[in-house]
Amino acid sequence: MSSILKAIGYLVLILVVILSLPEALSYSQETTGTPTVLIDLDIEISGGAVELIARALRIAEQTDAKALVLKINSYGGYLGATDIIVKRIIESNVTCYAWIPPGGKAVSAASLIALACNKIYMGEGASIGAAMPYPADEKVVNYVASRFRSLAERQFHKNKTLVEIAEKFVTENLVLTAEEAYKAGFAHQANTLSRILDENNLYLVEEVTPSYWEQIVSLISSPLIAPIMLAVGTMLIFAEIMITGFQGYVIAGILLIMLSLYGMAVIAPDLLITILLIAGLILLVIEIYIPGFGVFGVSGVIVTAIGIFMLFYSQPYKVVTSIHMAFLIGLVAFAGLMVIVFFKAATVMRRKYPKYEEKLIGQVGIAKTAISPKQPGIVYVNKEDWTAFSVEGKIAPGEKIIVTKVKGLKLYVRKAAD
Repeated sequence: MSSILKAIGYLVLILVVILSLPEALSYSQETTGTPTVLIDLDIEISGGAVELIARALRIAEQTDAKALVLKINSYGGYLGATDIIVKRIIESNVTCYAWIPPGGKAVSAASLIALACNKIYMGEGASIGAAMPYPADEKVVNYVASRFRSLAERQFHKNKTLVEIAEKFVTENLVLTAEEAYKAGFAHQANTLSRILDENNLYLVEEVTPSYWEQIVSLISSPLIAPIMLAVGTMLIFAEIMITGFQGYVIAGILLIMLSLYGMAVIAPDLLITILLIAGLILLVIEIYIPGFGVFGVSGVIVTAIGIFMLFYSQPYKVVTSIHMAFLIGLVAFAGLMVIVFFKAATVMRRKYPKYEEKLIGQVGIAKTAISPKQPGIVYVNKEDWTAFSVEGKIAPGEKIIVTKVKGLKLYVRKAAD
């Protein structure tokens, strides 16, 4: 049973690593124009989208790209995640072109991200707008409207008409079709990516699409799933408090709560990484001291591996040299050896060894002095002298005895049958 659970755990670990691998397509280098990274923003605006944009900006820095084409097809998402994305795009100091492909949409928070770019392109059948927050609290509406107004002033060079259209996305829940956006001068026409590249003298060096990890984060941050994860996490913590003894529910509850908050971009990735690494260590320690089938140990390895991956994934490494790879391979091999040693040690520590009382009961020895139920004597058992009482009459010196009970350091014996 233990080996089966461990095998399942390792398979899950391998699956998690595979699913976490970033997806990016490289293009052959051109000699003229501006190097550009294409970002496929086809997910909910949440923690997954924040990670996608951060990864794309790291790739842009690594490839020395000076422009981004942000291909948007999203219903929007969380305001907190949107603010982070907008801030990163503006601070990146690269020229950004928002493109809503034919039949696509940039709704709600996604329309604010489009405004954070330097120019908006739309394909036939696309739409943009509908950004009134829900519930429509006056303070929130005013704040979001000011964000739209500010970014529209930046993109449209304070063109009053276009700024008012952007503001109406929030205050009136306005939606523009592609044709309406063309006529108003709010967006430029582009049914294909090549139209944008040719018009702005750009060439692609990389296409960044959502990795499986970013899609999973986007999924768990859904308004339907995230609240359920929060509720289940809270219930698990409550169950741990109410149930006698440590069951591990509190760790699972905390992880669920942290993952849901991370998905909604409420907590920073660094905090989640720290929590994952600490939780993984705690689970590994629990595996040593609490007998089980390796569930805590396998969970600890998986949680730690995810934390380490996110730590590596979030760092802006520019070049991975052969020295880095050699060190990484050696580190992975050492970690694998430590995992094997750990599980062997955990197995030994969980093994039940008989207590000295269990060892003595049933042992045969010799009475060295007279023994009675009221008068203790000395017996020789298991190569040691012990104080003993008789449980059945008197026992003479030299007679064989058998231990029937142990109480502290006193033995209770009777005559052994010949």
